Amino acid sequence: MMTTRFSCLLLLGVALASACSSKEQPPPMIVPDAEAGVMPEAGPMPDAALPSTVSVGTGSDSVTFQVVTGSVFDGEPAEGALVYFDDGARGDRVVASAGADGLVTFSDAILIGAGAMAYLDSDHGIASFGGLNAAAITALSDGGYGNDSGELVLAIPRRRSSRDLVTVSGTAPNRMGDQILVSALVDGTLNYSGRGSTWEIEVPVDTPFGLLGVDISGVMESTVSPRGGEATFHGWAHTMSEGLSADTMDVEIDFVADSIDATAFMAGSFALPTDEFFAGADPVVYLLDARSLSLVGYRDRIDVNEAGTRVEFSGEYVMPEGVSAVLGVYSFSDGPVRSQIIRSGVPASGMTDLDFLAPPDIVTPAFGIVQNVGDEIEWRADASPAALISLRDGEGDLMWRHVLPPGTSTASLPRVPAAVDAGTYFIEAELNAQISLCADFGRLCGRYANARAFGVVVR
Repeated sequence: MMTTRFSCLLLLGVALASACSSKEQPPPMIVPDAEAGVMPEAGPMPDAALPSTVSVGTGSDSVTFQVVTGSVFDGEPAEGALVYFDDGARGDRVVASAGADGLVTFSDAILIGAGAMAYLDSDHGIASFGGLNAAAITALSDGGYGNDSGELVLAIPRRRSSRDLVTVSGTAPNRMGDQILVSALVDGTLNYSGRGSTWEIEVPVDTPFGLLGVDISGVMESTVSPRGGEATFHGWAHTMSEGLSADTMDVEIDFVADSIDATAFMAGSFALPTDEFFAGADPVVYLLDARSLSLVGYRDRIDVNEAGTRVEFSGEYVMPEGVSAVLGVYSFSDGPVRSQIIRSGVPASGMTDLDFLAPPDIVTPAFGIVQNVGDEIEWRADASPAALISLRDGEGDLMWRHVLPPGTSTASLPRVPAAVDAGTYFIEAELNAQISLCADFGRLCGRYANARAFGVVVR
């Protein structure tokens, strides 16, 4: 039987463009910055090393950026990365090369609508900022996009194909339900699930890992109401591996021999937001291992109460070896449009106070219209945290993330760097773009909402 990858993958809460709903798929997986992104081969790089401090020659402002590989919070300095600074006042572009500390400085600039873009090599993606002025830099830095010194961090994601991974697949003897969900309890994985009795997952080569499986029925059925559902847990199983050096196809997760008891049950409720989106979106609640971001808990029942004022849920979770802390994920989805909140810990009993962001509404481009890089994008949003434009290929892998300051409602993607041959850097001529809002930014977006996707032609 074919295995099925978790749909609605999230990158810092950013949902894929493919249409899906919480009733049609297992709960979404969240992938941390450092694991996301696939980048094709890049074009030629400059022959000579560039300085890390460059004069723009248009004004009197100075701005410093730090380039890191991975995430803002634990990335390593990206020495040699090219950083392009776009002077918003005159449209000039200058380029510098990051030093050993990942820092670049642009002096004698005008910080009005300025932008910066970082590119390292074919193993990494593109990271960029737009709409920068002094106030925007402060707001973004204070909002989690800066380092301890206040400089904005251009965090370039590592391409998935540059990591050493092995594929592990197998069966699930003694299952009783109509679906199994399998996760790897290890840093740096992309989680897969199998329906029926087979599954497949990728893990880092020669790295010890745990496999956690849940045997479940009814997760995709609307048995309570059009917006609610019930599921039956038949059991959990957990097994450990010392690490694998090659693809392995005969691993078993036995729901009798490897069975573990549920750690505890959870139950609670939260208010249904009044924004129009939430009137028709489907709610879901689940728990993740705080380290690996793998599924460790799920709801067995969820529904909107009769008065239509709150969401009520119950479920169960496990904390096997290697899991010491969990994240609670509360989410609403309507196709590819999503709003979610991530909080530390198991949901508290009783009413939980959650402040969901309403998803932005795309004005331009109109539905079904494909944009070109450089075309203006416009959206409406009730809230005004930082906005992100993420470009992904057809497999859902991140190619480019563009970060904009709070309050932004229009933007244009900057032109592709001169050192990159767009014909080989972007294998696909058209990418999926998605606008999202991110508040309470940490390792992940604490509060997140994304709009519908649209196509962008990059070459």
